Amino acid sequence: WLIGLVACVSLIACGGASADSGREVVHVLFVGNSLTYVGNMPAVFDAVSRENHRPTASDMLATGGATLTDWVNGGSVARALASRKYSYVVLQERGYDFACGFGPEVCANARKSLATLVELVRGHNATPILLGTYQGDATGSRKIVEAESLAAKTSGIGYVSVSDHLQILRTAHPDMAW
Repeated sequence: WLIGLVACVSLIACGGASADSGREVVHVLFVGNSLTYVGNMPAVFDAVSRENHRPTASDMLATGGATLTDWVNGGSVARALASRKYSYVVLQERGYDFACGFGPEVCANARKSLATLVELVRGHNATPILLGTYQGDATGSRKIVEAESLAAKTSGIGYVSVSDHLQILRTAHPDMAW
């Protein structure tokens, strides 16, 4: 998740103006599951952003095993967007959902929910970003990256890949506990 975090910081930082210390705080909403809340990704994101002179204030909607469909059906993303002006909303789907690993219905729901959330986020003048998941197995990793990338492209949003970077690091540093 750290790889995704750094890539996400880079993507958001490139969308702003100068990096002076008097810069206005950028509000970011993370929507996801345990991949988002384990390690408190929003807090780490804010710390990395602050160190790079790109101050952010992040909020999180995350529940273990949650899918984008759960977030659409529960309405909490809509409520969060109505309560605060966010510049970016980072969306993370459960691993393998875009790759149809849990069946065609789950796959169709993931794509439909992503489209719904993208429309909702854009309707609140925020930028949606899809944050990838990961798989330790090289074949599974390729499938996930391919499926997530296609979902983001189809929705016309930015995508921060994670799994392929994990594979590169595992190959380059096999002695580390990835």
